[in-house]
Amino acid sequence: MQFEASGVHDPLSLRTFNAGRAITKLENHTGASESVRFHVPRAVRLIYDVRNNRDTGHLRDGIDPNFQDASLVVSCMDWILAELVRIAHNVTPGEAQDLIADIVTKEVPLIQEIEGKPIVLKSLAHLDHLLVILYWAGQGPITRGQLRDWLPDRVTRNFSRVIASAVKGYLIHVEEDRVYLTPLGIDQVEKKQLIRPL
Repeated sequence: MQFEASGVHDPLSLRTFNAGRAITKLENHTGASESVRFHVPRAVRLIYDVRNNRDTGHLRDGIDPNFQDASLVVSCMDWILAELVRIAHNVTPGEAQDLIADIVTKEVPLIQEIEGKPIVLKSLAHLDHLLVILYWAGQGPITRGQLRDWLPDRVTRNFSRVIASAVKGYLIHVEEDRVYLTPLGIDQVEKKQLIRPL
């Protein structure tokens, strides 16, 4: 952001870095966009502060602070990356988000990838298992064959029924051989906390 605003930046080799001072200097570069001056630096500062104060500001309320913090940090970093793409390539926010969606997959702590195959590390209902795999795979479509290969035998034995149930609930959309996770499907995975760390 410093380089974008002024053409110069603090070297990465600095032994000490005053984030507050750097953000204030950016805010004073009135020729730069608001995103460069305010939004991205403040989002970075939020990540910086969460990193430095992890576990220190949470109440003992039964909420896992690591999961909370990780969710916040990953969301902020996805947004920052999209903004950097938008600024560098002079595209709309929507186009930038589409570019990012093509290269970013969801981090799902309960999945281990073994030889290119996602393995869910706990027992889930058949429909939930299907949704978690699609969530992990990201925005793009998955072919029926690929999806079947990624599911355990106990789910594939009921593959047609599980797919039909998900389509009926608008959790997925099937277009010829391609399976898409819908926003309702994403919402169900997140609301049921199906991707919560083990």
